[in-house]
Amino acid sequence: MVGEPNWLRGGGVAGGIMFLTIASVAFIAVLFYVYQLSQHVTLGFVSLLGVELLNFTFGTSQGLLAGFHLDPFDFVGICLLLASGTRTARSMNRLHASRLFALVCMALLMVSVARGLVTYDLKTVGDEGRGLVASVAGMLYFLTAPTDPKSMRRYTWLYLYFGLALCVVAVLATAGLNVGGTAWARGSDNLAALGGRALPASAAAAISTCVFLSLGLARNAKRKWAYSLMPTIFLVFAIYLRHRTVWTTLAVGVAALPFVDGRLFRRLVPTLAVGAVLLACLVVYGQSLQGGVSTDQFSESAHNDATFLWRLNGWKDLVMDDEQSILTVLIGKSVGSGFHRIDSVTGRSLEVAPHSEYISMYLRVGVIGAVCVLLFILRPINRLWHLSRLDNAAVYPSVSSWTITVLMIAVYAITYGLDAHSFALLGICNAMISNPLTVRGGVNADIGAWPLSMDPRSAIA
Repeated sequence: MVGEPNWLRGGGVAGGIMFLTIASVAFIAVLFYVYQLSQHVTLGFVSLLGVELLNFTFGTSQGLLAGFHLDPFDFVGICLLLASGTRTARSMNRLHASRLFALVCMALLMVSVARGLVTYDLKTVGDEGRGLVASVAGMLYFLTAPTDPKSMRRYTWLYLYFGLALCVVAVLATAGLNVGGTAWARGSDNLAALGGRALPASAAAAISTCVFLSLGLARNAKRKWAYSLMPTIFLVFAIYLRHRTVWTTLAVGVAALPFVDGRLFRRLVPTLAVGAVLLACLVVYGQSLQGGVSTDQFSESAHNDATFLWRLNGWKDLVMDDEQSILTVLIGKSVGSGFHRIDSVTGRSLEVAPHSEYISMYLRVGVIGAVCVLLFILRPINRLWHLSRLDNAAVYPSVSSWTITVLMIAVYAITYGLDAHSFALLGICNAMISNPLTVRGGVNADIGAWPLSMDPRSAIA
């Protein structure tokens, strides 16, 4: 029949009714999921870490929806972004600096998307804009996260379980299973083709973050050997995965810890000693095993600076592009314009992202947006450091552990883009320092001193 709808051609009216029924149920289920996300931040954190773990384990598996490439991570990111609108609207009466930074960045991204739609087609803008969803969702959604002791305990343990699961994936990948690095880098059927790296840098960075979060647990634990063992496990895995940026973030964390918390640093010293011994054993005796890392590979990772020089050249070419104008410097280029550049060393044409969160944000939201993102990342470091001087036990597992965590994320963002789990931690830390109970002395704050118009419980809801 001329003009017959596509869904009628395959199965007639019955097929069309079935399709509409399934679509309606799916739509209602998505709405219910978004509603639950708007009510329970823990669900959002579990969902985010879950899809991240799936991606690190089995690689991305994209599907096409109306011509757009989407995967489970995109679905969760979009739902978190929708839920963040509801949570932000409910808490707009408590406007603070961190929220202002996030909202300015969000507004500039929306302008960038609108400019892209005028210049490019919807598919081009949508495919590039996918990578920005996690950033915005992390900044806005987790900025409204409750930071009471029970919630902070949940976030900490969920993230540590996430780190332990990544360690298991690294072991399985090293043993030869098609998970981790080989699944992440499609087209590489063996670990040797990836230089023996069982997990990508972003996963190794998450494991390195767990070193200091678990160290805070070990400090407060009594006669719990597992708590004391976890920092060592995370440290060995973070180094053994051989990502120099992760090594750098670990070094910065270790160097900064004495100035933040001398007592916690003394807890770290035996962890470093035991970890060095275990790591030496893995390198010396494990290199003979299939998938094991040799001493030559460690030496190559430590001394090869070609990748970093390639990134520096790319940053220079992108920032000093001839197409830059006063407008693009202030508010960035439109989404969909890509990252095209000519490598000044090899002469090859490149389209890959610039491998720096700060450069990426500058290119999309300009100096104004990049400064807002930078302040969103750096502001918790200063506030948490001062809070650790007043009451280091104000936040579970310790304020100093979270201080070092944010510092490591800030360093990692120099040479890599931040993944969703990093933005989630940044959002939680910004929510933490924006909570009046935390800012004014943590759990020992004098609740009776609050104005009657401000219920202390509402500050952490």
